[in-house]
Amino acid sequence: MVVISTHMDEIGEEIFSGKFHKERLEDIAFSPVLQRAATCGERNIKVVDMTTWKELKSEQVFLEKESGVIKHMQWTKDGQILTVSTTSGIVYNFLARMPTLHSCSGTRMSYLSSLRELSVVDTANEHIAPLTVPVSIEPDFVALGPNHVAVGMNNRVWYYQCGGGGGGDQRALVSEREYVGTVEKVQLGDMFAAVLCEGKVHLHLIERKSNAFPPR
Repeated sequence: MVVISTHMDEIGEEIFSGKFHKERLEDIAFSPVLQRAATCGERNIKVVDMTTWKELKSEQVFLEKESGVIKHMQWTKDGQILTVSTTSGIVYNFLARMPTLHSCSGTRMSYLSSLRELSVVDTANEHIAPLTVPVSIEPDFVALGPNHVAVGMNNRVWYYQCGGGGGGDQRALVSEREYVGTVEKVQLGDMFAAVLCEGKVHLHLIERKSNAFPPR
């Protein structure tokens, strides 16, 4: 792979070159968001940081022989996923970047640790192990309260227990709600959730035991 400058004062000047594959280079895909280039050849993928011109060896991917030879690659526009196709007709999607989602309550913080998992950490008590909460979706937003954590997308919100900040089986789904319109923000208290939706705030119990307290 050879990188050549296109600046007028140094046009045509070689900035970087590197040989990453023994037999042949099949394809190159560049992500402007990540400033990274992925190269593929045979059955392996390598990634180059285009700001330092260094190969990121920890990012290498090797496919099994049965997968065939890698032929084409493409990044999503946000740089989150690298899609790869092979001669055997298999398509792989590799997660390259996690969405940045987080929320805090007191000394605790929750963040998206995988596409469908939250981690809740008590920053004031390092001896307490982080609590991991499997979630039903890849969320668009996260909200943390004293006893619960909420995730959601569009007009739906899922509420999970997460009291105590770690340990024990405190990750149960306690409520799932659908709202009239897109949810813009969620705030959680000890027992109640305040949900901003279409210019209105809906206040309701997080763990509703009956229909006595409908959202309002």
